[in-house]
Amino acid sequence: MITLYTTVRGFTGEYDHIQRNAIGSWLQLEPAPEVILFGDDEPGAQEFAAGIGLPIYPLKRGWKGIPLVNHPIHTANGVAGNEIRCLINADIILTRDFILAIRTVAERFDQFLAIPKRWDLKVSDRLDFSPGWQEEIRREVDKRGWYKGPLAIDAFCYRGGFWGQVPDFLMGRSSWDNWLVGKALKERIPLVDVSDVATCIHQEHHKRRQDEETQHNQAILNLEPGKRPAGFARATWHLCEDLTFERTKRGKQ
Repeated sequence: MITLYTTVRGFTGEYDHIQRNAIGSWLQLEPAPEVILFGDDEPGAQEFAAGIGLPIYPLKRGWKGIPLVNHPIHTANGVAGNEIRCLINADIILTRDFILAIRTVAERFDQFLAIPKRWDLKVSDRLDFSPGWQEEIRREVDKRGWYKGPLAIDAFCYRGGFWGQVPDFLMGRSSWDNWLVGKALKERIPLVDVSDVATCIHQEHHKRRQDEETQHNQAILNLEPGKRPAGFARATWHLCEDLTFERTKRGKQ
């Protein structure tokens, strides 16, 4: 039904258990998605992929050797086995409601970009994926998780090739996610907020400081003075908890 693809870091330090938790959660989804990894030169990445039988591809890198966002997008569009695809960060835990949300959107729209809001949670250990793990982690989010904000987007589920040629944004910095949303809106693609149905959990980790690489991405985004980046406030459709659709005020314009 769906292909999930992501760029991995080295499987070292905190990123070892974070990425194993995230990718492991995707493999628990039903029906099982296709999962494609990028970053075969990262420490431990090939061994991890081989150990769970996933394909892993090289990354194209830009300034300072930082992976480019556009390379996995364009490559996945050529090798994915499903017409519905999802670019997702390798620190995101998903639960079964994610598939329900995307299937519902796909039944309603021929082309779409569906995005779930991100909840941050500190997860210090490996998940064991024993029965009940999904309910347990959602309870943990309710107790001690926090909402990152309307501009933080870590999963982009879509059908249709509306992005075209994606600029050379650097992975792991800001602004590229907002460009993807803004481009979909420019092409008049339905932007669906699925947050009331799909649970998207970001595992909190060491924060990257705002640096010159971030400024590089912001320069590509090239916002007009006073204009805010595209995020959830720009959604044109809302998937409600009862699986009905509500057109937003922006969508009615």
